[in-house]
Amino acid sequence: MYDLTEKVAIVTGSNTGLGLECVRQLLSRKLTRVIISVRSVNKGEDAAAKLREIFPTATINIWPLDMASYDSVKVFVMKDENLPRIDIAILNAGMTNSMFKILPGTGHEETMQVNYLSTMLLSILLLPVLKGKLPDGPGRLTIATTMLSLTAKFAQRNEVPLVAAFDDEKFFDQVDLYPTSKFLGQVFLVEVDGLGEGR
Repeated sequence: MYDLTEKVAIVTGSNTGLGLECVRQLLSRKLTRVIISVRSVNKGEDAAAKLREIFPTATINIWPLDMASYDSVKVFVMKDENLPRIDIAILNAGMTNSMFKILPGTGHEETMQVNYLSTMLLSILLLPVLKGKLPDGPGRLTIATTMLSLTAKFAQRNEVPLVAAFDDEKFFDQVDLYPTSKFLGQVFLVEVDGLGEGR
């Protein structure tokens, strides 16, 4: 079993489901500290209380993170910069919406904002933090995605500008938006990876 003693992890969207299970698995491998980042601090505290019963020696912190807000993402990363180390960052927060909804704070459709725009912004902002925190090499960034991305119809693919097309209700497809948002995230990561070291 891989020993995570003295290591620090961040897991977004981690008060339920896959994110919560990620936290549980990390703590079961003797992780010293985990940051549970959630939109609802109260729900995060409820999840943390249950985890503390099982893992009483671990440090479990709850930090607010609203992926529907660029400002919240930026504030979250500023807090991360003050951590003594970050070994693991798992970006799991995501959502799907049955109704078309534009977020007043960003002007973008909610599912695309949370699953793609804010997640990719968080990735970009975290990369230099992960690179600079550990003397023996950068921390590991993992972004949760889905096989459903293979089913994406991506009807907006020829629209220019692309992101604006997702803010147009005529393109809203409740079934396809989630896989398309995840597909775009995968494409983005391939592009970032292709930039290579030092770029």
